[in-house]
Amino acid sequence: MSVMPESAHLKGQPLVSSDGETVGTIEDVYVDPGTGQAEFLEVKAGRFRPKVHFVPVAQMSAEGGAVKVPYDKAKIVEAPKVGVGAGGGELTGTEEATLREYWAMPPQESAPL
Repeated sequence: MSVMPESAHLKGQPLVSSDGETVGTIEDVYVDPGTGQAEFLEVKAGRFRPKVHFVPVAQMSAEGGAVKVPYDKAKIVEAPKVGVGAGGGELTGTEEATLREYWAMPPQESAPL
């Protein structure tokens, strides 16, 4: 899974959870290279020890200069940590499968494990 080149309009926008909490700032959007479909938002959260979280793009909405997702903040910050972050890279098939399982997304058939 790689970064979507036309994701610039989402970069830098705050991500807001379903419980109205600002989780962090969107760093990038990851797409499935086989389908070209956006799959995950890469979100950086925290000032002193920032952490990177991956959140599904499904059901997101852009409203009032922020991106809202249908997940509460606790679910987002407890998501599995994967090896990429800081605005670039690719998810391995194993990392993608781990995120898909956590977020109850269907498995991606083209993702190599």
